[in-house]
Amino acid sequence: MFANYNTDSYDPNAVSFEPIPIGAHRIRVEEAEEGTSKNGNAMIKVTFSVSGHKGKLFHYFVDNEWIQRNLDPFFDSFGIQPGNFNLLTRRGKVGACVVKHEMYDGGARARISYFVLKSKQKDIPAWKEDWAARKSSARPFKVSSAVFTDSSRTTST
Repeated sequence: MFANYNTDSYDPNAVSFEPIPIGAHRIRVEEAEEGTSKNGNAMIKVTFSVSGHKGKLFHYFVDNEWIQRNLDPFFDSFGIQPGNFNLLTRRGKVGACVVKHEMYDGGARARISYFVLKSKQKDIPAWKEDWAARKSSARPFKVSSAVFTDSSRTTST
């Protein structure tokens, strides 16, 4: 089928991905998908691009006792009206976060430690577009029509 593929050249150790460095970074919302957590709670999985890096960050907002504490800084960081769960309004929004590393499967994995409030972002470099990476990863924005709720409000997407 693929005449140019050489099975003898495969080396699983040759490919390595450097995790996004620890520290503050500008991030952009690329994708958001509604779903259900392992415990059966409503959940939104958000995929972020990181300024100046090819890697992605993923963050899960789960409707549980910490939802307010988790969503308020996200809304503030990205300049989104608190309680706006319309996923289409998030795509392309730029905010900031602090990245930490966690060990997973023998290597470091970059994770969002917390979202940086808008008022504290002045020392974080502005978004830097990586046009080559952007072209190769361009795809439609995924959304669903499910309802996401927390204890104080219900908003339909």
